[in-house]
Amino acid sequence: MELINRNRLGTLFALSLAFGGVGCSDSSSSDGNGAGGAGGSGGSTSTAGCDVTFSPTDDLATIKTALNDDISSGDTICFETGTYDLTEQLNLPNLPDLTMRGMGASRDDTILDFANQTEGDNGVFMDAGENFTIENLWVKNTPGDGVEIRSNRPTFRNIRVSWDRGPSVENGAYAIYPVSVDDILVEDCEASDASDAAIYVGQGDRAIVRNNEVYDNVLGIEIENTRGAEVYDNHAHDNTTGIALFVLTGLAQKVGTGTLVRDNIVENNNRENFAPPGAIIEILPRGTGIIVLGTDENEIRNNTVRGNSGGAVFIISHELVNAVNPDGYGEPETDGFPEKTYVHDNTFENNGTDPQDAYSIILPAGATTFENVLWDGIENAMGSGAELCLGSAPATFRNLAAMDPTDTTPHECDGVSLPGITR
Repeated sequence: MELINRNRLGTLFALSLAFGGVGCSDSSSSDGNGAGGAGGSGGSTSTAGCDVTFSPTDDLATIKTALNDDISSGDTICFETGTYDLTEQLNLPNLPDLTMRGMGASRDDTILDFANQTEGDNGVFMDAGENFTIENLWVKNTPGDGVEIRSNRPTFRNIRVSWDRGPSVENGAYAIYPVSVDDILVEDCEASDASDAAIYVGQGDRAIVRNNEVYDNVLGIEIENTRGAEVYDNHAHDNTTGIALFVLTGLAQKVGTGTLVRDNIVENNNRENFAPPGAIIEILPRGTGIIVLGTDENEIRNNTVRGNSGGAVFIISHELVNAVNPDGYGEPETDGFPEKTYVHDNTFENNGTDPQDAYSIILPAGATTFENVLWDGIENAMGSGAELCLGSAPATFRNLAAMDPTDTTPHECDGVSLPGITR
């Protein structure tokens, strides 16, 4: 058994200095019942700082027993380099201040592979707790979501989530999925092939999403029904939609407000939508850089948005979704009108050149291309109006409901600049 707990760590680490390492596994596979697999390229590193350490030769029963019985608050759970063939969802204990870490030189050296999973819906799961960190490993081929965390103040750092089959409706909905929690940090991660969103942040308060690469998903980054988020220095490319700010219905938290989207590269998001039938995002047209649906008080600035065949920035209400969704959409408890959107100082290149899918429904007669900033022009009759501001030197613009649709004059104003989020 390759499990190392805190009671033996000091002695074993000392012995490792004399005998060239401890707990190092070979590259042979297990009997198929648990976590055996081929080694990664990085080689094992020191177990110093690890309270519990797993090896690819540990079977699933060993891992589950350790997670249930040998973990205490504040522990660091380490996975040596190699591939772990996991046949069940990996449930983490609901304890505060846990860290789950791969021990390789890069995140690609420690692989948690769920291709043969038969029990549980997701890959890595945590239902409660506080201040959880997962870092430096690769989660792949989960039947459901890759890493689902419901622990306040989670950190996702330098992890990768993907599916070997590539973009497919058979893949899990979300790759990185902190949900119904506050104070989220997602940084330096890579996520691809999700049938909904690569990085989802939703139904909580305060989130930072920075320095990530998301590609080959339906949505690259989704901020949903969240109060206060900052999305910056990310690269969102080759998705159906690059970055999405949503207020959706049927959720406990009814509002979304105050997201700053800045300094991102959002390009070539022209992938055909492969969301599961019946999902609300199934109606999203390919070719969207950044979409704002129903959410309020957002700022979109200093981004480079290029090569998206539809709208570079698409601002819409639930009313427009209703118009193109045969099942109808909306609920009385949720305000589905975007208000106080400030779009300014972005660089737009080669967008709107080939509108497809739902874009073809709203494309004005005789038009073949779209402007960079699109707005459905639908305002809440009971509210204060859209308050859409495009700065003093606006990008090309189209109001889909206006008599003079490309006139930017009503929107040549400055909105509120958001301060960003600290954690």
